[in-house]
Amino acid sequence: MASYSVIDVSTWNGTIDWDTANQHIDGAIIRCGYGSDYESQDDGQWERNVSECERLGIPYGVYLYSYAKNTDMARSEARHALRLLEGHHPSYPVYFDMEEGVSNAGALCDAFCEAIEDAGYEAGLYSYQSYYNQYLDGYDNYTIWMASYGINDGQKHTPPQISVGYDAWQYTSVAQIPGISGNCDLSEFYFPPSGGGHSRKVNVADVAAQIHANMCEDDRFGYSWDPRWGTDGAGYATWEIDGREYTVKCGDYDCSSSIITAWSTALEGTEYEGALDGATYTGNMRSVFVGSGLFDVWDTDTTSAERGDVYLNETHHTAMCQSGGPDDPPYYYDCLSEFSINENNEVYHGKTGDQTGREAYIHSFYWYPWDLTLHYNHKADYIEEEEMASLSDRDIQRIWEYTYMYGTPDEDSTLGKRGVDTNQISNRYNVLNAGTIAARATEKKLDERMDECEAKLDRIIELLQNGSNGECVLNKLISGTD
Repeated sequence: MASYSVIDVSTWNGTIDWDTANQHIDGAIIRCGYGSDYESQDDGQWERNVSECERLGIPYGVYLYSYAKNTDMARSEARHALRLLEGHHPSYPVYFDMEEGVSNAGALCDAFCEAIEDAGYEAGLYSYQSYYNQYLDGYDNYTIWMASYGINDGQKHTPPQISVGYDAWQYTSVAQIPGISGNCDLSEFYFPPSGGGHSRKVNVADVAAQIHANMCEDDRFGYSWDPRWGTDGAGYATWEIDGREYTVKCGDYDCSSSIITAWSTALEGTEYEGALDGATYTGNMRSVFVGSGLFDVWDTDTTSAERGDVYLNETHHTAMCQSGGPDDPPYYYDCLSEFSINENNEVYHGKTGDQTGREAYIHSFYWYPWDLTLHYNHKADYIEEEEMASLSDRDIQRIWEYTYMYGTPDEDSTLGKRGVDTNQISNRYNVLNAGTIAARATEKKLDERMDECEAKLDRIIELLQNGSNGECVLNKLISGTD
């Protein structure tokens, strides 16, 4: 697994010589402030630290130390961070630093991170091992940066021992980094900076749940046994979920094969791809799902399932949780999806697909009874970079300045004659040029999508001009046919 050496700094680290430090790090997480949205609580070195990282092209993220006791305070702390982030584009997440003991830690983190993400940034949680285990055990809604020192001597020792996967490990507070006076916190990050866009953590359970819901709502999928009334000749269904495409063969499924297929498809492209291949029916789902290392067994009577979790009766039936969360009472408010009944030739004269609406459908929770819940532990979740949608006017201006006035970074002789720091210009040019390429790629996709929409609009006009019924036109568009 690739890793990146990332420092985190604040006013306590004094005035940093970033030109020197830059030669020894892969990135930095900068404190912007602490507590609620008061200027007096801005970090004294924030403006200088962020401007230096941007000047040198150092990938950086942000953290705000929290004193929140309720969600209103957490949202004020988010406003604090967003005020200072205005005009900046961090390539690592904006972290909520939780170290003050509170019983509602998960709700506070959600309030902060939701506000950060609503503003277009990636949000994350920072804490230390014992705090997490006491106040946040099992919480994994956002990317996690976890501190655990063991022997705090500047070296990596025992990694964090927490109940979920983490994406970065702060392993010492006494690192010696040239350019920084005194000790410095140092972390190992397991994902790269986004290069000017935003990275995000993909929750595989959400993907699995969406695939299963799509299968339930698509009439090309039916419940199987003898006789078969699904549409096996319909080929494949492809859905875009969170920016990626997932493909499932249309046709007949029973309760277990539908869930196994949804989860196996969601795991494609992750390190756990193929981990559920041995699951074939309700009787062995428990052993295979748990054996994969991705699922734990929860008592359905006392714990609430979360989206993507699997309700299981090991003898007869299984269904997937579509809603619900750790703070809800057990199962009462859950919504589940299931492949439920076989429509034989006595139902609607053997028409293909889901004719009653109950072959495969989504509805409120019911007691089957279920023997247990297979709870996903988020170990297959992964970080995915998102393309930068646009560049600021200032970024575009800087690209123009560097290329027109100084030439490209390859023209070292020209740069040298002008007394310009070649490394500095190269770093900044590469970051901005990567952003330009991503922006142009995104613009191209938008143009292609616009062309598709215009073509469909032309087709609608043509159909209506030829006397087609308006409702018929809409049905054809929905089905994707003429």
